[in-house]
Amino acid sequence: TANLLSDLVFEHEQTSSWVLRAYRRRESLIRAVKNKDLAGVMPHLMQLKKDNEEVDSAFITNAKGILWANYPVDRSAFNADLSYRDWYRGVSGSWRPYVSNILLRVIREKDPAVFVAVPIFARRDKVTGVLVGTWRTVNLEKFIRRIPLEDGGQSITVVDRKGHIAYSSRFPAAGSLTRYPFFEAFETMRDRKEQSFSTPDPFAGWGRRYVSYATLDSIGWHVFAGRSGRSI
Repeated sequence: TANLLSDLVFEHEQTSSWVLRAYRRRESLIRAVKNKDLAGVMPHLMQLKKDNEEVDSAFITNAKGILWANYPVDRSAFNADLSYRDWYRGVSGSWRPYVSNILLRVIREKDPAVFVAVPIFARRDKVTGVLVGTWRTVNLEKFIRRIPLEDGGQSITVVDRKGHIAYSSRFPAAGSLTRYPFFEAFETMRDRKEQSFSTPDPFAGWGRRYVSYATLDSIGWHVFAGRSGRSI
């Protein structure tokens, strides 16, 4: 279950990334970003959201992380310095596409979201801006819920690199940053080749939780499939 779900989430995130990569290659968008032409970039941002229902919002910053265009339009966010955000640190580290950890949005609704960022190059080695799309975790939940679970107490949880829950059938994040309760037990594993571990389960009242996991190597996220000792 963990391996299957990790493959599906990987494909979902890869698709999200490729959508933005396709847009950043548009010559008219590159030209508009280079000239900081707000009217020139808006049709691209509008089409990005229109053609991709899961994209909640899209925006463009300069190479230093200063926002100057977004859609839906929120002019109060213009000139906001976002260089401290995880997605900017990730994309600017090597100027390659980057999928962020789960973050609380600071513009519009303040709910958890995933940020996918891709650099825009004016020339082959000259970064002129960053195109960012946001995917709310509630939309990721809708996608994962389609996957059937085995009966008998099984649960699945998807977390980011820091253990924050993107989706969980047992521990709903409820619109906030929530850490997977058994992530510390996972981090202290000595032999990661085992791909499973057991840990006391205080949420079940007694007994242990048996958890298998799979890692999305490309973005460092993890999928956990757990079962209570009582159900085995």
